[in-house]
Amino acid sequence: MRKMNKIAAVTLAAISAMAFVGCGNEAAAPAFAFYQGDRVDAATGKMEFSTDLFYRNDKKNNGAADPYVLDNTTRDGYYYIFTTNGYFSTSRSKDLVTWEEVGPTLNAWSADSELLEIVWEDIWAPEVVYDPDTELYYMHFSASPRNSSTMDMLLMAAVSENPYGPYDVVNFLDPESCGEENVHVYDESYYNEPMAKYLFLNPEKHYEFSTTQTGKGRKYPGAIDPHAFVDDDGKKYLYYVDNIGLNFITVVEMENWLKPKWETAQLVTATRFWTVEDFKAYKENSTIPADGYVTYEALNNTINEGPVMTKHNGKYYLTFSINSYEKSDYAVAQAVADSPLGPFRKLREEENGLLLSSLAQGSNEVSGSGHHSFITANDQMYVIYHRHDDFVTAGAARNPAVDEIEWVTIEDINGKQIDVMYANGPTWNVQPLPFGEYQNIATEAAITGLEKDNAKYLFDELLSVCKTDTDFHVKYVNETILTKTTTIAFDFASPRKIRAVMLYESKFEDSVFKTATVYLDTADGKTYTMNLKLMDELYACNDYSGEIEYVQPGAAIFAEFAQTEVTRVRVTVPVEKDQSQVGISEIRILGLAEGK
Repeated sequence: MRKMNKIAAVTLAAISAMAFVGCGNEAAAPAFAFYQGDRVDAATGKMEFSTDLFYRNDKKNNGAADPYVLDNTTRDGYYYIFTTNGYFSTSRSKDLVTWEEVGPTLNAWSADSELLEIVWEDIWAPEVVYDPDTELYYMHFSASPRNSSTMDMLLMAAVSENPYGPYDVVNFLDPESCGEENVHVYDESYYNEPMAKYLFLNPEKHYEFSTTQTGKGRKYPGAIDPHAFVDDDGKKYLYYVDNIGLNFITVVEMENWLKPKWETAQLVTATRFWTVEDFKAYKENSTIPADGYVTYEALNNTINEGPVMTKHNGKYYLTFSINSYEKSDYAVAQAVADSPLGPFRKLREEENGLLLSSLAQGSNEVSGSGHHSFITANDQMYVIYHRHDDFVTAGAARNPAVDEIEWVTIEDINGKQIDVMYANGPTWNVQPLPFGEYQNIATEAAITGLEKDNAKYLFDELLSVCKTDTDFHVKYVNETILTKTTTIAFDFASPRKIRAVMLYESKFEDSVFKTATVYLDTADGKTYTMNLKLMDELYACNDYSGEIEYVQPGAAIFAEFAQTEVTRVRVTVPVEKDQSQVGISEIRILGLAEGK
């Protein structure tokens, strides 16, 4: 991401400096410099912006897929992202936006190593977990040996003293490599292929579990997308995908990060089925589930992959990707259980079962948003996922992106209160930095100018971004509706230092506001006025009628300016003559924490 030319606060006047007149009959206000995205970066063809306030999910030159982010900040101050790019690549960041490549990641490809033929292709989805007891980092990943069509996509493990590696692949027949307690015992005369000793899952035990649970009978069951989870009680779990044919996600409790407790292994999802119990009933007697098949999984879908486990308020949330990664309908779904071992129930559409989907969202810029991980920074949860480099062609070329996650309390299909995840994305436009010095303080102000029930949507932290309305979106993700030109005031109890104001647009094209006016009432009695407009790149109009036909999900009219101490921020949003209403998804005021 390129920093905007001369966008620092001290040079804002060089970009956009104008004198404005205050409200009513006020005398001419002092000149006030601000910027609203009206300069284009020649390198990206998109608006320039201040990188000390905002980020944008631009395509990265070294883009890759299957992003997993390790929070290592308590040990060395960095987040590490591990991705798939024909091999593994690792980068680190302190802000989740600016990354530097580190490594090498995996110690497997020296010319004299037998691993050169074993870790040959399908080198996918590395995830890393730190164990404070051993003070080591454990990587789990999948790979295929050379020239193999029936022994491909196999789970392996590697260990390092450092988060960035190099990681040494574990040999499970060598006690010095894996530890005496983790040595695999199996029929070595049958499982005699060179890669067998490097398999993280004991091939004999894995075959027995996979055959009895899924009905598959391959000598080496395929497995990909491992994910480690540590519960509050310290118990360790590993989730992975049985991916040959119809996908199943499996969980197994771990004695340590190299030894599964096979007696605990459970299937937790089956592709196209709401529950594993539905799948088992179908398997036994071809019974079609009473509630049918999962509505947001394609009819020919064989994919449930990329599992991630999150614990929240005593519930366990399994998020996973569905449909083909090469297609636009690749997306993230969520399921819930009372135990990390399940049983899990995939949430319905009316429960926001489809968590992150560029196709359902109706985006004209983003395609294939999936295979994700989560991170929490500054008390805000984020999803890191990949998306296609090219919206039109989709395919295998992908790039990481990051957006906000919120929790919403709903009534589930059984009439009980439950929290579910909601994604403020995928986005393709400027958003506030995760670690920005200036954070949203609009929620700390007293708001006037609107009825309470209408005003609450301005600061519920839920961006209205999904154009395909489900019952969930209609009931729980609303906009503040204006039927006439309205001024909304944000009054602070004490003067606050701010740098930007963002007015998020309606997702409905006929409710978009193309202009707005923002007034800053300062601590020293001045009023600064900014007449703002929606930048052209954020929407599209009909060539003949001029009506707005499309607005980007997550788009905002915004203004950034030199730090200004205010007591009040006022926002006037017009309702034009040809509109019955406009909708505001959210208003954010980026300022310093109180007392700074």
